[in-house]
Amino acid sequence: MTNALFYKLKLTFLSLLTFLAFSFTGYASESVQVQIGAAKDNTLYESVPDSLSNGLGQYFFAGRTGAGGGFKIRRGLIAFNIASNIPAGATIQSVTLTLSMNKTISGDQTVSLHKLTADWGEGTSDALFNEGMGAPATTNDATWLHRFYNSILWTAAGGDFNPSASASTTVGGIAFYNFGSTSQMIADIQDWLDNPGNNFGWILIGNESDSITAKRFSSKQDTSETSWPNLAVTYLPPPCCIGLRGDFNGDGDNAKVIDLDYLVDNMFRGGPASPCPEEADINNDGKISTILDLTFIIDLIYRGGAVPDSCP
Repeated sequence: MTNALFYKLKLTFLSLLTFLAFSFTGYASESVQVQIGAAKDNTLYESVPDSLSNGLGQYFFAGRTGAGGGFKIRRGLIAFNIASNIPAGATIQSVTLTLSMNKTISGDQTVSLHKLTADWGEGTSDALFNEGMGAPATTNDATWLHRFYNSILWTAAGGDFNPSASASTTVGGIAFYNFGSTSQMIADIQDWLDNPGNNFGWILIGNESDSITAKRFSSKQDTSETSWPNLAVTYLPPPCCIGLRGDFNGDGDNAKVIDLDYLVDNMFRGGPASPCPEEADINNDGKISTILDLTFIIDLIYRGGAVPDSCP
């Protein structure tokens, strides 16, 4: 493209579209929300001998089954792959876990999420019928005593977790239930993003003091996809601008003719937007890909105009 062509572009569109420069909102506070499905889930069945699990089952449980004493507690385990779904350096703003509770014979019960402090497994065990009795544990399943059956034990029977709840909600009849957004859930997700080696997920603890309180939740193996566990995370992306502003096409070199081509294609031919909002605000006025940015880069390239500001 010749210098004359770019001057013509500038003169043709400047008077017609200058008003657009003031119609774009700033980019600094734009958040992103992702929906993340469970990476693994399981149930810890209090039992003797320690041999029950449900790695591939459609459901997991929280609470107490049956009346009287003896080996009735059920605890659900669930984990999500945070680092693969949210960019490193992002700031977590809100977190909501949605679970489908699909079977119960009890009234309102409090169910709490607690951050797990040790890793655990999801084997090939698959309980039958209502799944409340579990199935024989297979290699690397999580059980009441084992993180990975039958070689690695929990430090404490029933799972290793933070005693303080990250979130709690009242679970009554069959319905979808939300946990969060709480400050502790946000802190959990931020930690798992910043330190993926700490990401062991949550354990669901129901009412374990009274009889017949267990609630059954859909796992990621439920035949109904709409019932799968879902983690909604809203985050503020990390800055993507490096060096000086003006790398519209994201090739690592700023304010070149190829960047001008990219900007013109985006503004006037429906081409792709810049992959980085900060880069697309070359004149640093808080508005992206406007006529003012276009005139700034033309002036810089062909007239030796002002150099763009440094990135945030």
